[in-house]
Amino acid sequence: MIITTLWRLEGSPVVNYIMAFDDVEAEQWYTEAIRWASSEKIIEGYGDGKFGTNDAVTREQLVTIMFRYAKYKGYDVLVGEDTNILSYDDAFDVAEWAIPAMQWACGSGMVEGNAMNLMPQGNAERAQAAAILQRFCDNVK
Repeated sequence: MIITTLWRLEGSPVVNYIMAFDDVEAEQWYTEAIRWASSEKIIEGYGDGKFGTNDAVTREQLVTIMFRYAKYKGYDVLVGEDTNILSYDDAFDVAEWAIPAMQWACGSGMVEGNAMNLMPQGNAERAQAAAILQRFCDNVK
């Protein structure tokens, strides 16, 4: 759903790109959005030919998608380079591939944590995703 939202923000561009995901069915409401996001390296999937169309998105996946989208848009993502997330109790639970994105999300104010926890492996609830999208629109340029 988050990919479809970003795709629509971009005007629903049509791309000629062969996806490497064998679990993305043709002609679904999300297919072209995933094709676009994959072609722009906003998403990479699980690396085993799977995208996980029916999987809930985790908080670290969500901020990684937003981080890559910001880079795609040419926005400044350097705020994350100096952001220390070690003050969060679960900072070491952030997957290595998600650390730059989580640092950026914290540094830009998109993610504030919950009682000193980032909850990177937790599912991003709709309200959290909406808040992150709103903060992205308000704070990231």
